[in-house]
Amino acid sequence: MPQNDETQADAAVLEKISDWVNFVIELTAVIMWLYGPAGAGKSVIARAMAEILESRNELLATFFFSRSDPSRNHIKSVIATLAYNITLSIPASRPLIAATIERDPHIFHGSFECQFKKLILEPLQQLSKQGVACPTVVIIDGLDECLNHDERAILLRTISIAAGQHSVRLRFLITSRPEITTFNASPLNGVSLDIETRSIHQLAKSVSPLVQNSGRFIHPVTGSGITCLTLFFF
Repeated sequence: MPQNDETQADAAVLEKISDWVNFVIELTAVIMWLYGPAGAGKSVIARAMAEILESRNELLATFFFSRSDPSRNHIKSVIATLAYNITLSIPASRPLIAATIERDPHIFHGSFECQFKKLILEPLQQLSKQGVACPTVVIIDGLDECLNHDERAILLRTISIAAGQHSVRLRFLITSRPEITTFNASPLNGVSLDIETRSIHQLAKSVSPLVQNSGRFIHPVTGSGITCLTLFFF
């Protein structure tokens, strides 16, 4: 493919994602599923969008799965990581999330659905009622690298049901290989939008080397880190 065509294709992917983030297209779609084969550049897009959205104060939180990293190949650390990210994106959320943890110190051992509701949705709803402007985009990269199929289904079901039923208009950009058939199952129908990428060419060159080569956006809160997160709030 000629370089100009490659550049146009890369730009079209980012433009479509940006239009979805800004409610220009697919107003009801809570989830955008970006899929493609291994090596197609899905993580490059995820990091590029994280960088772009952060510069616009539109990035709420990120989580990057990795099958080879035992701290990032399951969903047990997802909510703790997202909650921590939210306190950084929205400082006013910190006392709300801290109060939830203080009321229930064992919340991180609860169900994924309960954690999502108590540590993500409810604090954001309270902030919305207070008139606090909040970023709305969560990026979850490499869902196929979560090794447990049932956990993938729990994550997607929780997001599509809970986020779709509340006033906080969260948007989730999720990347994976195309084998993740969960995206075609209920209750995701009608709340998800998909976009395929076969390979990303010039885009990889434009992403900040700092973002490509560092752990920025990536480090999870897990294990003893959850204890540290609890201490962080008090």
